[in-house]
Amino acid sequence: MSQSEKNYCLEMTNENARMRRILGRLSIAYASRKLLGNIKPIQSGKFGKPMVNGLSFSISHSESLSKKQFCVCSAYANNNYDVGIDVSLRDKPMINVKTSPNEFLDRLRINQGLGSPGEWSQIDSAENVNSKLNTFYRLWSIKESVLKATGLGASGIKPSLIDIILNGAHPYDCLLSYRDDAKFLIRDELMTATVFEEKLKIDKSEFYLSETIMKSGFTFPAFQPIEELDLDNLIHELS
Repeated sequence: MSQSEKNYCLEMTNENARMRRILGRLSIAYASRKLLGNIKPIQSGKFGKPMVNGLSFSISHSESLSKKQFCVCSAYANNNYDVGIDVSLRDKPMINVKTSPNEFLDRLRINQGLGSPGEWSQIDSAENVNSKLNTFYRLWSIKESVLKATGLGASGIKPSLIDIILNGAHPYDCLLSYRDDAKFLIRDELMTATVFEEKLKIDKSEFYLSETIMKSGFTFPAFQPIEELDLDNLIHELS
């Protein structure tokens, strides 16, 4: 890691936030080596999206219920692809123990910026409140990946203008190892894109992992399962 990259990571004063930034930069460096043969400088595209040698990269940071920090990274060796990746915790515990799941769901519903009418229809079709909350987390993971793929983020597109259409149960709830049949509209226009959904388990925590690939060509990338590396192995691969 270059000195400028180290300085960028040290800007974060919170230890966990600093570790997430380190993991993000190392993940991009690792992906850069895998795709391009060597490590290239990380640049910022429009709206701050990471770019390396003209290729689109996307990262998402989170932590497990045991506070283990981790990062997921997505990139393709094709500059026609714009990628976005995101994770969302499944069966997320209530932050406020005085708030019931039903009350929390009602608060989410009141915030009109979080979901479209079509998405809330899908959420309400779930059989119980926990399933409804998980459907919300699943949709939100996809929505965040779409926002990242556009390169605009929530500051460039209101999340409520993105309408996600699910086409079946998540791999957690069916026999599929992944799905690639979710669709989405932006400002009522159906987008040409692929959305991959798969499971991600960190310790005993389960996450929805969503990856969106938007393209300017006509060929879709094939699904590639996530490659898991701990920090020691990541550093070893980069040394």
